[in-house]
Amino acid sequence: MTVTTRYPFEVPYPEIEVDVDTFIDAISSTLQSSFLLLPRGPGFVAYLDFQQAYEVLKRRKLLEATQGKVFTLKTVDRMIENTALREFKSR
Repeated sequence: MTVTTRYPFEVPYPEIEVDVDTFIDAISSTLQSSFLLLPRGPGFVAYLDFQQAYEVLKRRKLLEATQGKVFTLKTVDRMIENTALREFKSR
């Protein structure tokens, strides 16, 4: 026997009241984070590449902030040179 998932919008309200947890589970199991469904293709960065480059920038920014240096576009370009974001350097 195959169990078919039914959603709250497919049944009358009294049926939901009888087994509300099943309907909550049906909705919860279909929820996805839009953040994890990022666009792909030319001009878009994979999340792991972004995360790695962001960590490089964050560490460097903290270093420069403590040394009183200015954080410029040229500085960012140098920092991302060795990361997957190097193709997005300023032109």
